[in-house]
Amino acid sequence: MHRILNLDPKFYSTTALQILRAGGCDVIGQTLSRRQLLECVGSYEGLLLRFSHQIDSEILAKAKKLRVIATNTTGLDHIDVEHVKDLGIQLISLKENKEFLRSIHATAELTWGLLLAAMRHLPQAIDAVKNKEWKRENFIGRELAAKHIGIIGVGRIGEKIARYAEAFSMHVHGFDSDVAARKIKYVNWHDELDSMLSICDILTIHVPLNAQTEKYINTSFLERLKPGAVLINTSRGAVLDEQAVVQALINRHLACVAVDVLANEHHAAFPECNTLWQFAQQSPRVIISPHIGGAAWEAWDKTEQFIARQVITHLNKD
Repeated sequence: MHRILNLDPKFYSTTALQILRAGGCDVIGQTLSRRQLLECVGSYEGLLLRFSHQIDSEILAKAKKLRVIATNTTGLDHIDVEHVKDLGIQLISLKENKEFLRSIHATAELTWGLLLAAMRHLPQAIDAVKNKEWKRENFIGRELAAKHIGIIGVGRIGEKIARYAEAFSMHVHGFDSDVAARKIKYVNWHDELDSMLSICDILTIHVPLNAQTEKYINTSFLERLKPGAVLINTSRGAVLDEQAVVQALINRHLACVAVDVLANEHHAAFPECNTLWQFAQQSPRVIISPHIGGAAWEAWDKTEQFIARQVITHLNKD
């Protein structure tokens, strides 16, 4: 039996667990502190996780038997990918499984929900009603129809956003360094980012986090964006230079920011240490959800089954 430690056992797909056990895995589900993980990780051949732990060099140094790390996520900023590779440990994720990911809609749908919440002041309106206020004139929003929406990164999520925007009678604009992605006919494709930024009422970000995209949305970028725009980010928090974003909110260059991700999510002092979270405590123009983009029952079930089958294939191939 292959010993597998599931670091995120709560609501883990029962079907995925059945697949693993049928494939010869003894799956132990435990919610552990970092100290506890350091003490026990050396006993396991495999790790299953979502975002509960930062798998770094300290953890990996203790994981002498580890053969596979499996995460049902596309982003891998919670794992030291290069160190894992150097150690010869198999890393299984959703990152390169583009065809399968087309069947997963959760993050795209949440992105659209954040967009609607920002444009119609939904969080503030709902809170007001809870406080016995019924004043619709305090929450006059904006229609989406005929607005210009810019999508940076028109991959599997950005493509879905483009379809939603078309259904809402919006003018859809796209910017993607991958020319092959430019296949949607009703998207106005831009060769130069500036030509898109200058006309967008709403900008939504769908890029992976890497050396090129870290703090991609910085002061220079924001200065080129149409004044009064709404910014949406459901990719990774570190894509934003959060200090620059806060300054753009203070200057009213940005009307609103709605995000599902923040920088430093794994920091011990999070969220208090986060710049955007701090500003949100005093401003209704920042909407933050706790990285729930992929957290839908259907998405977790599908992706965890998909990952489980790959774990079995890898562990049993020798």
